[in-house]
Amino acid sequence: MSVKLILKEDVESLGKVGDIVSVQPGYARNYLIPKKLGILATLQNLLWLKNHRERLESEAKAKKNEAEHKKDILVNLGDITVAAQIGPTGKLFGRITNKDLTEKISELSSEQLLIAHKDIKIEDYPHGVDELGSYKVLVNLGVGVKANISLIVLEQI
Repeated sequence: MSVKLILKEDVESLGKVGDIVSVQPGYARNYLIPKKLGILATLQNLLWLKNHRERLESEAKAKKNEAEHKKDILVNLGDITVAAQIGPTGKLFGRITNKDLTEKISELSSEQLLIAHKDIKIEDYPHGVDELGSYKVLVNLGVGVKANISLIVLEQI
């Protein structure tokens, strides 16, 4: 048995704003509806969708433009360089984590670019980097927009 929902936000694996989708009742009840990603496809809500489809689509387009703007800022920052203290074994004291990268990006960007640390993934290092070197970083900016940047970890002098 499935439930029909109207999507109020883009859901990556499901559809775009305004789409009518069928999902499992638990997924709708426990995730989509509480997070305000969708509403039940009742007659009243279908009439609401008919009257508000243009507004929903324009809001989605504005979110995508904002994400593209953030991507441009990130790409223009170039490589993110972080200096860290090194121990006698050649490893860092601590780790460079997603949260550290979030702070560094905010510090470097002229517009104080705010990115949630959960949206940053250091490729092959889910718990952070603990060695010197260069690393690939994927930043998910939402609405299907992703930016690839580089992290360079240098020894602090």
